[in-house]
Amino acid sequence: MTRKHKVEIEKLAMEIVQKYNITENPGANLQVIANGEGIELLAYPDWEDHICGRFLYVEETPTIFYNADHGKNRQAFTIAHELGHYFLKHLDDAEPEVVCLERDFEEMDDVSDEKAEREAEANFFAACLLLPFNLLQPVFDNFMEKIGSRKPLYVDNQSCNFLDYKKCIYTIQIYFLASELAIRYRLINLGWMDFNLEFRKEKHDFVSITKYIQKLFAEISNTNFDN
Repeated sequence: MTRKHKVEIEKLAMEIVQKYNITENPGANLQVIANGEGIELLAYPDWEDHICGRFLYVEETPTIFYNADHGKNRQAFTIAHELGHYFLKHLDDAEPEVVCLERDFEEMDDVSDEKAEREAEANFFAACLLLPFNLLQPVFDNFMEKIGSRKPLYVDNQSCNFLDYKKCIYTIQIYFLASELAIRYRLINLGWMDFNLEFRKEKHDFVSITKYIQKLFAEISNTNFDN
C-alpha cells in the first residue's frame, strides 16, 4: 500500500466513526455501524479455529459471518476486517464473496498478489476503525509516561522490552475492544512502535507471528515465575 492509499483508508474509517457518533471504543459499536449500513452480522458456530470470517451478499443483503468460538477481541477484528472489504468495495463479479482465514490477518505491507493486497487493505482499515487516532493517542501517551519511556515503544526478544509490549497491549485493551494483532498493526503504522521481534517463518517452522508471540510470552512468563 502506498502512503497515499493508507491516508485515504484512515480518512474513510474516521468518517464512519464520526457518521455513527462513536466517541469511545468503536469495537463495542460495530453492530451500530452494521445496522446503519444494512449489514447482517451472524456468528457461525461450526468453523475450525483458523477460519475467521466471511463476507458476501445474501439476496442483496451484505452479510458478515464471524467465528462464534473466537474471543470478543478477535471477533471484533474479524468484523472490522470484513467491514473493510465492504467499505473498500472489494467484491465484484469475479469475486462475489471472500472467506478470511487466520493467515490473511497476517498480511501487512509486504504482499505478493492482488488478493493479499485486498487483505492488507482490510487489515489496515480494521485497525484504523477499532483504534481511531484521536482516541488512541491519549491512552498510549499515558502508558509511555507511566513506564518512563518515549515514542516509539521498542520491542524485541529481550524480556524487559517484550513484557513492556505485552503491558501496552493489555492497557489499550482496557479501553478498546481490539485484538493484539489490531493494536500491533496500528502502533507500527502510526510509527509509535519499533517492532524488532526476531521472527522468520522459515526459522520457526512456519508458525504465524501471533503464535510465535504467544509461545515467547509463555516462555518468558515461566522464566520470570521460576526466578
